[in-house]
Amino acid sequence: MARGVETREGETFTSRYVVANTDPYQLVFQLVGEGNFYNTSMDTTSLYDSMMRGDLANGIVAITIYSNDDDPVYAPEGKSVLTLNAYSDSALWPEDPEAYQSLKDTKVDELVRLAANVIPELSDPRNIAVEEGFTPRTIESYTRNRGGVVYGFFASPDQIDKVPNHTPIDNLFIASNWTQAWHGVGSCQINGWRAARLILDREGIR
Repeated sequence: MARGVETREGETFTSRYVVANTDPYQLVFQLVGEGNFYNTSMDTTSLYDSMMRGDLANGIVAITIYSNDDDPVYAPEGKSVLTLNAYSDSALWPEDPEAYQSLKDTKVDELVRLAANVIPELSDPRNIAVEEGFTPRTIESYTRNRGGVVYGFFASPDQIDKVPNHTPIDNLFIASNWTQAWHGVGSCQINGWRAARLILDREGIR
């Protein structure tokens, strides 16, 4: 978490937010410090290929921390919720329940070890109260998204234009990460707003 800045003169200014009006090279190598970042490789294509082969140990993990911040809805007092996300090919996951669970446990351990490179406390099992893994199969079972895909169609040059929120059926609209506003929670909300706005416009409602 960024907590502020320190000047050349040694003065420290703290803030709830920090905006770096600079290029990412200065941000990483001069302001934050290269030692505070960890990558198994700087080759993003190689990282993606590793994850799609199931080699999560040599891939990349996105770490999100939801601190308690006096709100027990996230976690008990003194604890936080930590999510570790990586890509995976749904074809890697076996149909047999026992084999599936065994592989999932293995891959969760790989991600935890990878994340421990930047959060050393994760290397001690006593610091993990509850651990649960999910896979493309999990996502497919809850969302019915084909293959457990969360971001929609692959954004290749030949299909960079995503599905619009309207359809050839006059009164049928679609809202999800597969449509116009790209991926992510915020974009999914925008897609929902767009679909609703199209309907409200049809009804003449401002």
